[in-house]
Amino acid sequence: PTFGGITLLRRFWKICDANGKVDEVEGAGVVGETPTLKPGDYYDYSSAANFETPIGFMEGYYTFQILDQMGEFPNTCTVPIPRFTLAKPNALH
Repeated sequence: PTFGGITLLRRFWKICDANGKVDEVEGAGVVGETPTLKPGDYYDYSSAANFETPIGFMEGYYTFQILDQMGEFPNTCTVPIPRFTLAKPNALH
Protein backbone atom coordinates (compact mmCIF):
# COMPACT_ATOMS: atom_id res chain seq x y z
CA PRO A 1 0.00 0.00 0.00
CA THR A 2 1.02 3.59 -0.66
CA PHE A 3 1.57 6.01 2.23
CA GLY A 4 -1.45 8.27 2.71
CA GLY A 5 -0.56 10.23 5.83
CA ILE A 6 -0.58 10.04 9.61
CA THR A 7 -3.02 10.82 12.41
CA LEU A 8 -1.73 12.01 15.77
CA LEU A 9 -3.42 9.68 18.27
CA ARG A 10 -1.74 10.29 21.63
CA ARG A 11 0.95 12.23 23.42
CA PHE A 12 3.03 11.61 26.52
CA TRP A 13 5.10 14.27 28.30
CA LYS A 14 7.47 13.99 31.24
CA ILE A 15 7.89 17.46 32.77
CA CYS A 16 10.61 17.98 35.38
CA ASP A 17 11.53 21.12 37.31
CA ALA A 18 14.96 22.03 38.71
CA ASN A 19 14.03 20.49 42.08
CA GLY A 20 13.46 17.10 40.45
CA LYS A 21 9.66 17.19 40.73
CA VAL A 22 8.25 15.15 37.86
CA ASP A 23 4.79 15.39 36.31
CA GLU A 24 3.58 13.08 33.56
CA VAL A 25 0.89 14.12 31.13
CA GLU A 26 -0.69 11.79 28.59
CA GLY A 27 -3.85 11.59 26.59
CA ALA A 28 -5.50 11.70 23.20
CA GLY A 29 -4.10 14.08 20.60
CA VAL A 30 -2.86 17.55 21.49
CA VAL A 31 -4.89 20.56 22.68
CA GLY A 32 -8.11 18.63 22.06
CA GLU A 33 -7.28 17.72 18.46
CA THR A 34 -6.15 14.57 16.66
CA PRO A 35 -4.94 16.05 13.37
CA THR A 36 -4.44 14.00 10.22
CA LEU A 37 -1.54 15.08 8.03
CA LYS A 38 -1.01 14.07 4.43
CA PRO A 39 2.37 14.31 2.69
CA GLY A 40 3.40 17.98 2.52
CA ASP A 41 1.03 19.09 5.33
CA TYR A 42 2.17 20.59 8.61
CA TYR A 43 0.55 21.22 11.97
CA ASP A 44 1.59 23.41 14.86
CA TYR A 45 0.07 24.18 18.22
CA SER A 46 0.80 26.03 21.43
CA SER A 47 0.44 24.74 24.93
CA ALA A 48 1.84 25.38 28.39
CA ALA A 49 3.46 23.47 31.23
CA ASN A 50 3.32 24.26 34.93
CA PHE A 51 6.46 23.92 37.00
CA GLU A 52 7.63 25.67 40.16
CA THR A 53 11.24 26.56 39.33
CA PRO A 54 12.47 29.08 36.73
CA ILE A 55 13.95 26.32 34.57
CA GLY A 56 12.94 22.75 33.84
CA PHE A 57 12.74 20.30 30.97
CA MET A 58 10.27 18.23 28.98
CA GLU A 59 10.57 15.07 26.96
CA GLY A 60 8.12 12.52 25.66
CA TYR A 61 6.63 11.00 22.56
CA TYR A 62 3.75 11.14 20.09
CA THR A 63 1.90 8.05 18.87
CA PHE A 64 0.74 8.22 15.26
CA GLN A 65 -1.52 6.04 13.17
CA ILE A 66 -0.03 5.44 9.73
CA LEU A 67 -2.61 5.70 6.96
CA ASP A 68 -2.49 4.05 3.58
CA GLN A 69 -3.73 5.84 0.48
CA MET A 70 -7.27 4.57 1.10
CA GLY A 71 -7.30 6.25 4.52
CA GLU A 72 -7.12 2.94 6.34
CA PHE A 73 -4.78 2.48 9.26
CA PRO A 74 -2.67 -0.63 9.19
CA ASN A 75 0.02 0.44 11.70
CA THR A 76 0.96 2.79 14.51
CA CYS A 77 4.35 4.23 15.39
CA THR A 78 5.78 6.07 18.36
CA VAL A 79 8.01 9.08 17.70
CA PRO A 80 10.28 10.10 20.58
CA ILE A 81 10.65 13.80 21.42
CA PRO A 82 14.09 14.47 22.89
CA ARG A 83 14.51 16.42 26.12
CA PHE A 84 14.34 20.20 25.74
CA THR A 85 14.68 23.06 28.22
CA LEU A 86 11.76 25.03 29.57
CA ALA A 87 12.43 28.49 30.98
CA LYS A 88 10.08 31.02 32.49
CA PRO A 89 10.41 34.52 30.97
CA ASN A 90 13.63 36.24 32.07
CA ALA A 91 15.03 33.03 33.60
CA LEU A 92 17.81 32.77 31.00
CA HIS A 93 20.06 35.68 30.08
